[in-house]
Amino acid sequence: MRYPLFVLMFVTLFFCAPELLAAQCGHGPDRPCTRTCVRNGASPSKIKSEGKSKLNLGKKKSNSSQSGKRHRGGSGFGAGNHETVSLFANWGIIEHNQSLLNYDDNYELTGSTNISLNLRFLNHNDWAFRIGVGMSDIDYKLSGPGASSISINNGTRKDYIIFLGLEKHIHFLPSLDIYPGIFIPFNIVGNDILNDGFTVYPNDGVDTGIGALLGANVSFMRFLRFGVEGSVTYKTFKQQVSAALDPDGELGLKDMQYRLDMVLGVAF
Repeated sequence: MRYPLFVLMFVTLFFCAPELLAAQCGHGPDRPCTRTCVRNGASPSKIKSEGKSKLNLGKKKSNSSQSGKRHRGGSGFGAGNHETVSLFANWGIIEHNQSLLNYDDNYELTGSTNISLNLRFLNHNDWAFRIGVGMSDIDYKLSGPGASSISINNGTRKDYIIFLGLEKHIHFLPSLDIYPGIFIPFNIVGNDILNDGFTVYPNDGVDTGIGALLGANVSFMRFLRFGVEGSVTYKTFKQQVSAALDPDGELGLKDMQYRLDMVLGVAF
């Protein structure tokens, strides 16, 4: 009797085991068990729990990746407050020049117009490289010590400028960007034209200097930027004059330029 009973138990297990395993593993008997099935000690409820955990982890990674893209500027026009590229124009509204030599009473800036167009490239660490071109149209008065009206130059000059700079952008608020920076201006000096309309002192040189700036802008409609920018620049230049003012026909000047600009631009 023992042998027929043993055979009956073996046959029953052989035919019923797949259905029992399928009930515990959660899949049909025609599919093989995996490492997450009951053979490795995983119940259907545990498999379901592990699936939810992996799904939540995948969502977290996706959100983290999208957040990183937003911080780096993402792609497309106006991609968040952290743009990748921006194009902006500066218009000088206040300017003051202070001479560093003994020409304080002899060289006077009576009027100026300063405009520039700048391109900024921002990386994911919020450091920006800046390149720009500009124009400076100045009116000035220059005289010698104790000079009479004959030795006074009232003239104008138009210079063209190339800017190279480096900035660090700090986002205190979602729509507020504050940035300090340094820059080097390369001035292509124009001709000095006296106000008599006839006398012209030609210039063909390039002078340079170094400056520091501090700016702030606010974002509108995701891609518009409006703000102000203050700068101080140390520069040296040659001022062409008549022989009545200087036997060499030019004066070597050094001064500090203080300027406040209005800034308007778009971000990409």
